[in-house]
Amino acid sequence: MITNDKGYDRESLESAAAKAGDSPKNIEQRVRRAIKKGLTNVANAGLDDYAGEVFAVYANYVFDFKNIKDEMDYVKGKAAYGGRVNIAKFVEGLILYKNSSL
Repeated sequence: MITNDKGYDRESLESAAAKAGDSPKNIEQRVRRAIKKGLTNVANAGLDDYAGEVFAVYANYVFDFKNIKDEMDYVKGKAAYGGRVNIAKFVEGLILYKNSSL
């Protein structure tokens, strides 16, 4: 996506699925699960050190703060549901972070 200067879209997903020899739906679900684990880890890091560098970077680039806050509340047992995963926002944030750190 970076070399083609493209973000996350259906075409990118289908291309990655074809290379992996799997269906786009399966690839998307795997990506969603991996991002959800990352969201949970960032929420836990935020609970431990709200001003930490790792928390700040991920909160600013790849996750919406509201979703991190929702996940933090879920981890603490204050909410029935955690934060929501947005694959497009996550991928765009990674690309933005990579381009800003060059």
